[in-house]
Amino acid sequence: MRSRRQPTGSTTFRLIEDLPDPAPDTEPLGLVSRKSPLFLFDYVDPRSRLMDHRLAGLTRVDDAPPALGSDDGPAVTASRVERIPFELAPPGAPMIRAADPDWQARWVEAGPWLEEAGLVTPPRIPLVPRTRKAAELALFAAERGAFDRVHRILFDAHLSRGLDIGRVDVLVDLAAAAGLDRSEAKAVLDVDRYAAEVDATRLRATELGVTTVPTVVVGGRRLEGVVEIAELKAWLAGND
Repeated sequence: MRSRRQPTGSTTFRLIEDLPDPAPDTEPLGLVSRKSPLFLFDYVDPRSRLMDHRLAGLTRVDDAPPALGSDDGPAVTASRVERIPFELAPPGAPMIRAADPDWQARWVEAGPWLEEAGLVTPPRIPLVPRTRKAAELALFAAERGAFDRVHRILFDAHLSRGLDIGRVDVLVDLAAAAGLDRSEAKAVLDVDRYAAEVDATRLRATELGVTTVPTVVVGGRRLEGVVEIAELKAWLAGND
């Protein structure tokens, strides 16, 4: 495995090459194919929000090839980027304190840009919510064809509105706002219908070497941290 750290202005990211081969019989939802870029994130993380926004800026509405004579290479499309929730504080781990220096560093790096873009307002809470139930809601939304809508709402809920997205009642309200059935959303969260899938997906991600977010995995390589759009585009193009 090769790893190198590169400066990108005021940010730092890591490129890790030669990922380990997947273990047999471990291919949960979202990690089946390594041909598509996998984006791992946490809904409470400002760095994840920034990279999600930058990835969205590289997507194209369809898979149409570049115009004849264009120098543009293949674009990353929305359908090709698989978004995978990955908890920074999974069950059993201590909750993250908002005043923790490592957490503050995430806001120092990503917060000013996100605030300027009107995407976040730093929450004023002492503890960062756990996101296990938010991940379960995202899987439920995907099953109902509403992942993109719920994905945006979940990022906005905590980072812009300061809501505790670890609470089922808050998530049910968000699900209803996204057009999902309130009663069904509450039922699936109450009975942990997607908990095993969240666990399996996390296990598979850790087998690929993922330990933090944001992380993009594709083509036997892993990109950790925040990069500028041009660098992200070049890195993804190098994996086509």
